[in-house]
Formats: sequence, C-alpha cells, structure tokens
Amino acid sequence: MTYSHADGSGTPTFGAFNHAGPTVEWRMAQVGGRPVPVAAIQRLHLANGNGGRSTQILVVSKVGQPADRAPCMMGYVSDHDGAAANRRARRIADGAATHDCAHDCPVVEPSAAQVPPR
Repeated sequence: MTYSHADGSGTPTFGAFNHAGPTVEWRMAQVGGRPVPVAAIQRLHLANGNGGRSTQILVVSKVGQPADRAPCMMGYVSDHDGAAANRRARRIADGAATHDCAHDCPVVEPSAAQVPPR
C-alpha cells in the first residue's frame, strides 16, 4: 500500500486503487439539547500494489467541534468479521467525547496493519 500527502498540507491520502465506501455512519451525542455529530465511521477498501483488493478496514474519525476544532482518526478496525467489526468501530466512536486528539493515539487492531501512520 502506498501512502502520501498529495497536497502538501499534511492531510493523508491513500495511493492508487484504494477507495472509500459510499456510506458514512455518523455517531451522535446530545449537546445543548440537540443532536450533534461527534464521530464518523467509514469503510476503506485497501488494494495491493497491483490494484487487487487486499483488505477492508473501518476508519473511525472524531468530528471537530466549534469549541475545540480537533478532528482526528480515533481508530482502524479490520473488517474480517462483519457485524462484530461494526460493533467494535461503534465502541471506539462512542468514546469521542473523552478522546483527546492531541494526546491519545488511535486504536489500531493488529489485523488492520495496512493503515496510514498517525
């Protein structure tokens, strides 16, 4: 898998043949009596260097908020076991309120080894 900063901004991008799934699951919390998105889960299809699909992972991202503006990757979950992987990704996402992007490292499952560096 290749990994690069395509635009020079430090924003990670994946190399050729990798792509994101079309669905994003938003995890919500009540803030000031209204629902606010606090985390997102999206499936990434990671291809081998020849364009063949090698693995799928669920990427869990904290959504930046107006008061702290600190979005980050919270976790990378291997999708080798379907519904159980979805449950693990949701548990990580539901910790967004206490996840400190400046100090906490993302959760990386050993079987999700093909992930970009932090």
